[in-house]
Amino acid sequence: MINAGAAKLKTFRGKRSLEAVSGKIGATRMAWHGWENGNRIPSREYMPKLVGLVPELDAGDFYRDAPAAIAVSQSEAA
Repeated sequence: MINAGAAKLKTFRGKRSLEAVSGKIGATRMAWHGWENGNRIPSREYMPKLVGLVPELDAGDFYRDAPAAIAVSQSEAA
């Protein structure tokens, strides 16, 4: 199941490219991809940058499951 932080990153990115959003905080597109898909948790270097960039994102979101409605809609879209 995807975590709440990953769901918020995916929503924030929308139709923008991984390069466009990851570049805003100096991360690689692969790093953003890992965070967005719930495969990785941002490091201490990037967590404050993400929290400052993405509205309503909290560091704790990466440790909580996403609401079922968000997780289902993303899996259906894939």
